[in-house]
Amino acid sequence: GTHREYTSVAFAGGDPLGTGHGPSKQEAEQDAARAALQTLLGTSAPANQAKPQRTPRPRARRAPRITPQPEAEAAPVAAEVGSLPEPVAEPLPEREAKPEVVPSAPRSRQFGESLE
Repeated sequence: GTHREYTSVAFAGGDPLGTGHGPSKQEAEQDAARAALQTLLGTSAPANQAKPQRTPRPRARRAPRITPQPEAEAAPVAAEVGSLPEPVAEPLPEREAKPEVVPSAPRSRQFGESLE
């Protein structure tokens, strides 16, 4: 078939204690561990013991979100639409001119030059 089956063996030292098969590596390893445990405990169980099926979790629908509605008294009151007064253009205050500082020679630390 097209379905894969994995096989796993549980060893203790050099002795194989249990062999497991499954559709995934994890299930094959768990089956091998289960068989090894049965070997160590000396219990006999049917070779093809059916594993209990997982019960699907019920999927509950979420309740719809309800946003609180403002009460009628707290509703915003519409204001009358009017025109705003025209802005008055005021002249900006003049800034004082600061003297420009020009260094006498460019200072650099490149190539190990000192700043002193």
